[in-house]
Amino acid sequence: MNIKVVGQTAAMLVKDGMVVGFGGGEFVYETIKALGVRVSCGELNITGIPSNVKSAVLLEQFHIPIKNMLDCDPDIMFEQAMELDTNYDFLKGKSDSLLKDNLLCFSAKKCVVLLDKISWKQNLTRKIVFEVHPFAIKRLSEQVGLMGKVSQVSDSESESGNKFVEVEFDKRFDHGDLVHEAFEVPGVIDSNYFEGMADVAIILTYDDVHVQKKNDQFLRV
Repeated sequence: MNIKVVGQTAAMLVKDGMVVGFGGGEFVYETIKALGVRVSCGELNITGIPSNVKSAVLLEQFHIPIKNMLDCDPDIMFEQAMELDTNYDFLKGKSDSLLKDNLLCFSAKKCVVLLDKISWKQNLTRKIVFEVHPFAIKRLSEQVGLMGKVSQVSDSESESGNKFVEVEFDKRFDHGDLVHEAFEVPGVIDSNYFEGMADVAIILTYDDVHVQKKNDQFLRV
């Protein structure tokens, strides 16, 4: 099934006058395009808060006004999940700023995650990506040494010049344990672990798109 259907389904959750937050990922970009069509035909009047440059560029192309997080909070936030589990915890994929993504999801009245079927997991993988000031990488590795290890330091940087550091951790510990331990280190900015932040999941399967609310029994597809 075409990923455009995910964007079209997500766009139908947006009402006139809303402030809409946008993370990154192809599903999110398709949502912006679908909203752009509704805006262009006069069906919607919305404001966008993007967390990354590509989302901002798309909003500008469709003449959707842009504000930042200092102006207001989103009524609804769209984010693409690399993985989502049955507790509605999710791991975000590539990002320009994990801090911005986290702040938007935290501040939004409703956070909608977009993903495909293979990204649904009973349990999340044993890896977390942290946005870290370069000076703090060595100290982070030492801090989580008993729980796991730094498995990769990305060549890419966040928009603030921070590094993305992947930590692989032991199955005796959970994601919350590792995040708590890592945040003891000054210079660890944020992570791609969003604990319980997903309110709605839009899941692309082979032949359909499922919309699932957090309070409903988790869809097993």
